[in-house]
Amino acid sequence: MLSQSNVDVVETLKVFRSHGLDPTFLVPTATGLDKSIMDATHIVRERLVAWGIHNFDGQLQGPDHKRVVRSMVLGRSGVRDSVDCSLYRPQTKSGDPRIWFSKLKQDSQAGDLLALLKTTNDGLLVINCSVVNLQDLFVKREIRIDDLPSGLFDTSILTVTETVKSPHFNNLVGMLRDISAKGYIQTMRAGDTGVGFTLETLLGIQANSNKAPDYFGIEVKSARRHSRATGQTQIFSQVPDWNLSRLKGSFEILQARGRFNEDRNRVQLYHEIGAVKPNSYGMKLEVDYNDDRLNQFTFVEEIKEFDVTWALSKLKERLLEKHGETVRVIADARGPRATESFWYSEAHYTKGPDTSALPILLETGCITVHYLIKETPPTARRPNGGAKDQGYNFKMSDKYLDALFHSVEPIQIAN
Repeated sequence: MLSQSNVDVVETLKVFRSHGLDPTFLVPTATGLDKSIMDATHIVRERLVAWGIHNFDGQLQGPDHKRVVRSMVLGRSGVRDSVDCSLYRPQTKSGDPRIWFSKLKQDSQAGDLLALLKTTNDGLLVINCSVVNLQDLFVKREIRIDDLPSGLFDTSILTVTETVKSPHFNNLVGMLRDISAKGYIQTMRAGDTGVGFTLETLLGIQANSNKAPDYFGIEVKSARRHSRATGQTQIFSQVPDWNLSRLKGSFEILQARGRFNEDRNRVQLYHEIGAVKPNSYGMKLEVDYNDDRLNQFTFVEEIKEFDVTWALSKLKERLLEKHGETVRVIADARGPRATESFWYSEAHYTKGPDTSALPILLETGCITVHYLIKETPPTARRPNGGAKDQGYNFKMSDKYLDALFHSVEPIQIAN
């Protein structure tokens, strides 16, 4: 759906987010514009419920049960006020939820990116991001669209999201500044996990497998600086829904998609999978907005084979569970890995993940899934061998954090 947009969806989302705004998006098709119809996708329905504007669940089919919301449109024809937004379920078929703005065809073309926002009077504002200069709109707080027939718009009518830090935030920052002031500290555990284990030990956080945040509800993440230069941040880990998947576990995935590694003398599957294009193994993600799922397929000789799926609702739940409030600490490392030392010199704060942005970032390839599955030797219980996974890890580059979170800001911890 959003992949058909003629402008960059994620960069556009980042502009809105930088001004405390939570949009949801639609991209009209040529057929939809001709027939005056658009699907109210799951992310749109979810946002309408969150805004308290409309809930399609329980709405009866047919024109008698249509809901009309007064709206405003900033588009190709200028600024139109008193626009009717129709929210309904048609009598035909299964009554799939629909949304339509009157005379939308004069304000948009197929492929235009339409942002929907809640206004302070519980209405909707539609901004055609393909023609409206968002930087001018938000920096000036009002914009006159000189090239269009009409247009003075005041952004003060928009509902802005504000974030409040945890009362434990300042205590944590103080501890991080004390740790940073110590300079380089020798690792307390050899290997890749040393950077995190050492910081957690210094903070008095006990290592455990609990998925809950680390420090009084604040998640603490750490990484070596050189690994952050081109690397990715792990957002969370979540196994597929085996009940909905064709392949019923890591062993079946490894049997179907793994390859033999001569150096390791084993079958393994260590691969990144995104939604933009198939990887070198032919594996690809696809967001299903209708069923609210993330599916992983594999293309085998141009045949598309379904492998596994995740319920997007579960992924959103994990995002909220893990990242209500997070501090990411960057460490400068020196010395050989077994005896290296860390200087925790930089930190960043994020709060308020926007769950509706998750499928957008997945569809655009900004968030990818990493399979880390390896073969295990045969045992009496498993004579054919087994498989061990190190999680199904969802990762993204730091440059997209401000598209996912309401608040992203640096923390000064080093002098």
